Amino acid sequence: MKKALLIGGTGLLGRGITREFLKAGWQVTLLSRGASSLPADLVGCSQLIADRKQSASLQQALKGLQFDCIVDCAAYTREDAQIALDLLINITPHYWFISTDFVYAADPFAHFPLCVDARKQTQPPYAGNKGEAEALLHHAAQKHARPLTILRPPHIMGDGRPAGCDPAAGGRDEQLVQRIRKGESIPLLAGGQFLIQPVWSREVGRCILALQLNPESWGSIYNCAGAACVSTFAYYSYIAEICGAPLHITSVDPVTFASEHPQQAHIARHRCYDIQPLQQLGFTPSLNLKDALQETLAPWL
Repeated sequence: MKKALLIGGTGLLGRGITREFLKAGWQVTLLSRGASSLPADLVGCSQLIADRKQSASLQQALKGLQFDCIVDCAAYTREDAQIALDLLINITPHYWFISTDFVYAADPFAHFPLCVDARKQTQPPYAGNKGEAEALLHHAAQKHARPLTILRPPHIMGDGRPAGCDPAAGGRDEQLVQRIRKGESIPLLAGGQFLIQPVWSREVGRCILALQLNPESWGSIYNCAGAACVSTFAYYSYIAEICGAPLHITSVDPVTFASEHPQQAHIARHRCYDIQPLQQLGFTPSLNLKDALQETLAPWL
């Protein structure tokens, strides 16, 4: 039986990836700090308790172990990436670094769908730190032929966190279902005309399984987005449909919003991505957006 190590496997993205690995018959080990209990359908996984950011703690937990695949959902900085190069890549034939679409800048001259070489940003710190981690890993892969792949998922859906993608509406919002059912008008940038290409956490797991041990993916960076690129109005309309209530919106000027909320300006943009490089390697996303939203919203329905 093939063995996988999921670091951060109990979070929003990690849960979906873990479920796909289990479905495919893999033996999965989850490494975390042990702060949260496992969902019922993941109780069959093995657990390792360690601090991902502490090299000594991680080395002790992984002593003598080997894995066919390591998926790292909990590396956020250049220092985390260095630990991966020092420890993790040595115990697996394929290491996967999960980055983010936050690395892309809000570029008014961008061409869509965005390719991986589109203009980047260093703020907010989350984006800048992920970008630095990417750069270190990518350099190591290119110079030393290290077997690693970098994925940039955009807005992630699935069990673990609430829905909501528009910063003017409050982003991810535990009260969103209640607000829509009460008939509250939801503020959307440009009346919901921005494009977004959400990805179900399960889809990311399927992508990794499809490309696992494919040497053509080593040293490469991919946009790992869903099959559907929709307007944010359509996204919230699907949520309202699942809630069984009409959607009422208020249009918010994106220029004014970005000026008043500079810390959120980086996501006041189209989030539509080129996934052709993944398709050329044999993976095409196929999971349904409404099904993904249904799973995401389930705890609040």
